[in-house]
Amino acid sequence: MRKRVLLSCASMLSVALANAQVKLSSVSEMNTKVSEATSAVVTMVQYIIGAVLAIALIFVVYSLATSSQRAKEYLIGWVIAVVVCLIAKGVIIGF
Repeated sequence: MRKRVLLSCASMLSVALANAQVKLSSVSEMNTKVSEATSAVVTMVQYIIGAVLAIALIFVVYSLATSSQRAKEYLIGWVIAVVVCLIAKGVIIGF
Protein backbone atom coordinates (compact mmCIF):
# COMPACT_ATOMS: atom_id res chain seq x y z
CA MET A 1 0.00 0.00 0.00
CA ARG A 2 2.76 2.44 0.94
CA LYS A 3 4.67 1.59 -2.19
CA ARG A 4 1.65 2.39 -4.35
CA VAL A 5 1.13 5.73 -2.57
CA LEU A 6 4.80 6.63 -2.98
CA LEU A 7 4.77 5.72 -6.66
CA SER A 8 1.64 7.78 -7.29
CA CYS A 9 3.15 10.77 -5.43
CA ALA A 10 6.35 10.42 -7.41
CA SER A 11 4.47 10.29 -10.70
CA MET A 12 2.40 13.35 -9.79
CA LEU A 13 5.57 15.20 -8.78
CA SER A 14 7.31 14.33 -12.04
CA VAL A 15 4.30 15.53 -14.05
CA ALA A 16 4.19 18.77 -12.04
CA LEU A 17 7.91 19.34 -12.55
CA ALA A 18 7.61 18.68 -16.27
CA ASN A 19 4.79 21.22 -16.54
CA ALA A 20 6.65 23.82 -14.44
CA GLN A 21 9.80 23.85 -16.54
CA VAL A 22 10.86 27.24 -17.77
CA LYS A 23 10.74 27.54 -21.53
CA LEU A 24 14.01 28.96 -22.81
CA SER A 25 14.56 30.13 -26.34
CA SER A 26 18.29 30.84 -26.17
CA VAL A 27 21.40 30.37 -24.11
CA SER A 28 21.56 34.07 -23.25
CA GLU A 29 18.04 33.90 -21.81
CA MET A 30 19.11 30.91 -19.72
CA ASN A 31 22.16 32.84 -18.47
CA THR A 32 19.92 35.75 -17.51
CA LYS A 33 17.53 33.49 -15.57
CA VAL A 34 20.39 31.72 -13.79
CA SER A 35 22.12 34.97 -12.84
CA GLU A 36 18.85 36.38 -11.46
CA ALA A 37 18.27 33.26 -9.36
CA THR A 38 21.88 33.24 -8.15
CA SER A 39 21.79 36.87 -7.08
CA ALA A 40 18.53 36.28 -5.21
CA VAL A 41 19.99 33.33 -3.33
CA VAL A 42 23.20 35.21 -2.48
CA THR A 43 21.21 38.16 -1.15
CA MET A 44 19.02 35.89 0.97
CA VAL A 45 22.06 34.08 2.42
CA GLN A 46 23.74 37.40 3.24
CA TYR A 47 20.68 38.50 5.23
CA ILE A 48 20.57 35.17 7.08
CA ILE A 49 24.27 35.37 7.96
CA GLY A 50 23.83 38.97 9.11
CA ALA A 51 20.96 37.95 11.38
CA VAL A 52 22.95 35.08 12.87
CA LEU A 53 25.94 37.36 13.51
CA ALA A 54 23.67 39.96 15.15
CA ILE A 55 22.17 37.34 17.46
CA ALA A 56 25.64 36.03 18.28
CA LEU A 57 26.80 39.58 19.04
CA ILE A 58 23.98 39.95 21.57
CA PHE A 59 25.17 36.75 23.25
CA VAL A 60 28.79 37.99 23.24
CA VAL A 61 27.83 41.35 24.76
CA TYR A 62 25.76 39.59 27.42
CA SER A 63 28.70 37.32 28.25
CA LEU A 64 31.03 40.31 28.51
CA ALA A 65 28.53 42.22 30.68
CA THR A 66 28.11 39.33 33.10
CA SER A 67 31.88 38.75 33.27
CA SER A 68 31.65 35.21 32.02
CA GLN A 69 34.89 33.23 32.14
CA ARG A 70 34.72 32.44 28.43
CA ALA A 71 33.58 35.89 27.25
CA LYS A 72 36.92 36.68 25.62
CA GLU A 73 36.79 33.40 23.69
CA TYR A 74 33.28 34.23 22.49
CA LEU A 75 34.41 37.68 21.37
CA ILE A 76 37.44 36.31 19.51
CA GLY A 77 35.25 33.67 17.84
CA TRP A 78 32.70 36.28 16.80
CA VAL A 79 35.41 38.53 15.32
CA ILE A 80 36.87 35.57 13.40
CA ALA A 81 33.38 34.70 12.10
CA VAL A 82 32.89 38.29 10.89
CA VAL A 83 36.28 38.28 9.15
CA VAL A 84 35.53 34.95 7.45
CA CYS A 85 32.12 36.24 6.31
CA LEU A 86 33.66 39.42 4.91
CA ILE A 87 36.32 37.44 3.05
CA ALA A 88 33.67 35.08 1.65
CA LYS A 89 31.53 38.03 0.59
CA GLY A 90 34.51 39.57 -1.19
CA VAL A 91 35.23 36.31 -2.98
CA ILE A 92 31.62 35.86 -4.05
CA ILE A 93 31.09 39.44 -5.20
CA GLY A 94 34.63 39.98 -6.40
CA PHE A 95 36.83 42.78 -5.19
